[in-house]
Amino acid sequence: MNTQTGRKVVSGIGILIAIVLFCLGIFTTVPNKKIGLSSLSDDGYEAYVGGDAYNIQIEAALRGGQIAGGMSQRAIYISASGLILVISLFGLVKKDHPSAVLLEQEHTIEEAHIPAIENTPDDTF
Repeated sequence: MNTQTGRKVVSGIGILIAIVLFCLGIFTTVPNKKIGLSSLSDDGYEAYVGGDAYNIQIEAALRGGQIAGGMSQRAIYISASGLILVISLFGLVKKDHPSAVLLEQEHTIEEAHIPAIENTPDDTF
């Protein structure tokens, strides 16, 4: 397997990973903001301490952490997919080794026999 084929295979795998991460970012669920009360809904709050107001405050703090974590997870998945996609696309369009291209250009200039231009006192303004 030559370098061009290997680079294309690795870039293709990177693009697939980017697509999977993007889908994970889109379809990751963020918890609902609503905190239900035990008398109003079936999914009510859990009793952490004796008072109702304290339980609601604790539940709100925990729910806020879950929401922040879910949104951070989505942002990380989507941004990582974008980064991997760009790197993979650069791998697809990258030419052979850059030093080989530079050597080829230098060799072409040497073969052209372009005379060197020398500055003389008459050339100054």
